[in-house]
Amino acid sequence: MKKNHRTDKKFCLFCIIFFVAGIVFLNAQASRKKKVSAEPEIPESAFCRKELIEKWFLQSPEILRQSEPESVQNAVGDYFLVRQEEKDGQMEIIVAPLVMQSVMLTESEGGEAEGQEGSRNLASGGTKTSEIRIETWPKDSPGSWILYKDSLSGKNLRIRYYFVPDSGVYVDFFPGKEKCFADFVIFGATAAGRVSVPVSFNWFYTASFEDVSRLTRYTLPWNYAKVFSYSYDDVKQMTGLIRSLVPALHKAPWFATENASLDFLKWIIDGLVKPLTGGITLYEPLVGSTIKKNDGGDTKLKGSLRTIPDTHYGPLNYIRNLAAAAISARTDIVYYYDTSGADVKTEAFSYYTDASGIPRSTGYAADSGYPAELLKPLFYVLAVTEADRFFLGAVRQSIPASSANGQPIEHQVFTAAAAFFPWFDTSGVFHVSVFESGIEYTLDEFADKYRGCFVSLVRVKASKEFYPDKFE
Repeated sequence: MKKNHRTDKKFCLFCIIFFVAGIVFLNAQASRKKKVSAEPEIPESAFCRKELIEKWFLQSPEILRQSEPESVQNAVGDYFLVRQEEKDGQMEIIVAPLVMQSVMLTESEGGEAEGQEGSRNLASGGTKTSEIRIETWPKDSPGSWILYKDSLSGKNLRIRYYFVPDSGVYVDFFPGKEKCFADFVIFGATAAGRVSVPVSFNWFYTASFEDVSRLTRYTLPWNYAKVFSYSYDDVKQMTGLIRSLVPALHKAPWFATENASLDFLKWIIDGLVKPLTGGITLYEPLVGSTIKKNDGGDTKLKGSLRTIPDTHYGPLNYIRNLAAAAISARTDIVYYYDTSGADVKTEAFSYYTDASGIPRSTGYAADSGYPAELLKPLFYVLAVTEADRFFLGAVRQSIPASSANGQPIEHQVFTAAAAFFPWFDTSGVFHVSVFESGIEYTLDEFADKYRGCFVSLVRVKASKEFYPDKFE
């Protein structure tokens, strides 16, 4: 049988091209993920800490107070500053990595210089502004390690590791009789508390972050520390478009009405629904009740003995029905509030401290939502675990009133609504953009505004196919 050499050559050439193209594609994908991954490269001080045990970690508070800050270097050339600070009866022995900070230096014609943060070079009006880099050693940056002692007795209290750009996220290890215990903290809320760790406290003197995370990989929620900025493209695009359109919203016919906060959310959802269906959400289905009544036909809020009128649930009904409408439009399947799965009921924390300073073990309450002070750690978790979602929230407040006999009482009423867009930037820093009635807030501002209130949440999938009405 005669071989067709030309065919064989063509086949070999095709295989080579296909193989090379595959390598290029995979390398491109890997390169893309490498560039947009927000997971930081953490400076490691374990190598240095081996030399600090006798001089720093085992010394008494009296001697430590006399110790001068000391610069040390690890095996790969990273610098750390060792120092001690005292606060609230505790002594902190800090091993902090070097962080170069950009500062703008402004010089006037007279030669005086003034420093300010920034990153541009300017020259005008007899002044010259230039960027300089200065050394800083923040104790709460990724890679920082802190040993806490009692300021009087010198007793070891805990060791803390910082590992993400947000300083409100860290892990603490506490000494025990035969083992240690760990707390995984996210902005003041404990995601995992009093977790047993089968090593002595001294082990952490020289344990690297990799050692610690490997030892506790099944017991601490390290998945909350893994974020990739490309996962938030849709959320960021929606946020940017809303921000650009907000200044013209005063021209919207609903802007000055008493239901402006609800109509504002409808405007957002309609921007997702219209490209998919050609139409917008209808008003009547949005105001339908979503609260289940007891056998007697009464409606009661969680934790309340008083009967609550359906009208007190207006914003809660509205956001639940809006979320169901958005899901129905996206899937082309009809969902209702109780079948959509939109309600957020996540219990991500072992405990947190409420607005009164009281530790609480449960955050979520049915048909009420979450305390406002829990929103920041909650949205951090939701941003990691539900990266392509934004959230609508209804605010429940206590409204003073009088009973039939004139006695003062409080009604629990849903009074406002807002949209929340959590995301991480390319440096791994956490953000939440909050919009209420066309006004943008930071999450801290929103939580302060509604301190002591509850916020019930529903989830909605973000999309680049977002075309809200424009008001020229």
